[in-house]
Amino acid sequence: MPRLYARAAALAAVLAAAVALIAAPGASAAVTLPEKFEDQTVWSGLSDPMLVKFAPDGEVFVGEKGGRILVYENVNDPTPALFADLAKPVYDYEDHGLIGLAIDPLFDLGRPYVYALYTFNHKLADPGAQEPQGFEPRTQTPAWPSAEPNFEHDKCENSEKAKEEHKIENPGCEVSGVLVKLKADPAGTHAEPSAAEPEEDVLLEGWCQQATTHSIGDLGFGPEGDLYVSGGEGAMYSEADYGQFGNPCEDPVQYEEYEPGKFQVERLTALGGSLRSQSVLRDHLLPDHPTLLSGAILRINPDTGEGVPGNPYYASGEKNAQRIVGFGFRQPWRFSIDNRLGELYVSNVGNGSYEEIERLTLGSSTPYNGGWPCYEGSENGKPAKNYAYAGESAGQPYPSIQYCIDQYAAEEGGNPETETPFYAYPHNGPAVPGDRCYHGAPLATDVSGNVFNEGTAYAKSYRHAFFFSDAIRGCIYVMQSGADGKPEPATATTFLSDTEPYVFPAVDMEQGPEGNVFYVQLSGPGGQGSVHRIVYTGTSEGDEIEQGEKEQRERKEREEREARERKEREEREQREKGSNPEPPKPPVTTYNPPQIKQRPSKSTTKRVAKFVFGGTGETRFRCKLDGKGFTSCKSPKTYKHLKPGKHSFRVYVADAGGKRLSANRVFTWKIVAKS
Repeated sequence: MPRLYARAAALAAVLAAAVALIAAPGASAAVTLPEKFEDQTVWSGLSDPMLVKFAPDGEVFVGEKGGRILVYENVNDPTPALFADLAKPVYDYEDHGLIGLAIDPLFDLGRPYVYALYTFNHKLADPGAQEPQGFEPRTQTPAWPSAEPNFEHDKCENSEKAKEEHKIENPGCEVSGVLVKLKADPAGTHAEPSAAEPEEDVLLEGWCQQATTHSIGDLGFGPEGDLYVSGGEGAMYSEADYGQFGNPCEDPVQYEEYEPGKFQVERLTALGGSLRSQSVLRDHLLPDHPTLLSGAILRINPDTGEGVPGNPYYASGEKNAQRIVGFGFRQPWRFSIDNRLGELYVSNVGNGSYEEIERLTLGSSTPYNGGWPCYEGSENGKPAKNYAYAGESAGQPYPSIQYCIDQYAAEEGGNPETETPFYAYPHNGPAVPGDRCYHGAPLATDVSGNVFNEGTAYAKSYRHAFFFSDAIRGCIYVMQSGADGKPEPATATTFLSDTEPYVFPAVDMEQGPEGNVFYVQLSGPGGQGSVHRIVYTGTSEGDEIEQGEKEQRERKEREEREARERKEREEREQREKGSNPEPPKPPVTTYNPPQIKQRPSKSTTKRVAKFVFGGTGETRFRCKLDGKGFTSCKSPKTYKHLKPGKHSFRVYVADAGGKRLSANRVFTWKIVAKS
């Protein structure tokens, strides 16, 4: 969690009191939710869980910060298997660790790959080298002390010494970030060749990090099948960092002599530290310094790690620039992709003033510039200047940074180079109106997980709703979708509030296969983490759809029956008047509902369903599966590649023109993941 341990340390007394109030280990925290919503603990007793991801075949993967990846057969499996142990290469110190995880969308169709993004216990040999960057061999890991035999809870002597001496210069240990691809064995229970020693296909290395936070971020697949990657700028979190803290990442800075024989980084011309997030622009000024991955959103080929044609800087020919679709982020911790509208929403952790949610358009030829570190948050509908870097240009008692001065001049000249955040909230105020996790005083805060609700398990008002969290405050918030189908900030409200503060809920949020929102709680009772789901016990949108179909079917049958009765009444009246002789009896045109002679079990793991049906000689039928329309069909009728969940099959007798001649015969069943 970005700044989690640093901010938690400042709140140690509060945290200790909170933990003392927590009851039995593994119990669900006491939370407040809207009426008819319930919080359920799915798995507990986890060691710093960071991620939960769902595979298409029903398996569930949980990533722990220390580097272990666990796999459950399904959401009902109480005991995980160890899929992969990456503890040795993972640098697990404070906010560093295994941070990102993604499952290939074709995992069950010939691409059994799991992607992991983690802080690498390893130094980059030369951050200024051209591609391929001169990385030291992986055999030189770990670069910093790691406790054997499990390689967990790594050390950083620099940081510990700096804390003891109350210094901030170079307080962290220089490390990097890496993106790897793991292949599952045929059973899907562990990475090949073994969970203890998984083979890592390295797709990407970079992200030099000098401090104890702002490490790498999230992973996710877009609708086109490309892999999106986020990463922080690796700079200091407690001070404005422009390269003056030892500069271990060898950022472009100049030095000035402030006393005879003593030198310091010249602030005005500095382009280091947090300005790494602007490297795709700053390096146009510095051709000898290639673009970095720091503070950026990438779109890459999931097999090669290369940038994708159509990316904004693809024509540049520079490898890292070709990968970038967005930059100017401080710590883009988590993101969600709205596949309906082609947009990506990023939880971007702020500094001293605001937390932000940024919105990028997928496939845009224009790169997104989040503005950090020259800007943070928004004021009056525009990006807000970050006074820690604006300096004297904003009336502050310290020098300005020329790069930011140029950004401000472009904005004032009507040519802004920075985007306004989609949503921002202040540290010293509520995140949403009536924020139940803000108590009227400045407090630590950290925008965290986010997810879209695209299922029908909740009430209809939550369709396409956007959930986001602040794990430090201990809240999950929600925005309803507006008339354009996009999240509407004016509807933002508290969804879940934790009455036991600082247990860090929702460092990651995902939607499960049954449509419920799952969230990861990093720490809780006894210091152990857990995975939760939020279920709705009222009439869900799926129930409303089923009820609507039932009412529509009953209405149609009632109208047809009334039409037949009306016609029979008119014919009877005519006969009674003697105007027509009694007509011959019409042939039978209505039938009993077809009999279903073969069907799946009411509960099954099979994803194929075969139906054999018929009746008293009728040969024409119309069938439908779930919410699809009726179509002509013959017995037997087979459906393949069905997803886990509830399904319904309907069939009726029809004439040659498709007209209904019977009521429906209905069968419902449930497919569960293999167990």
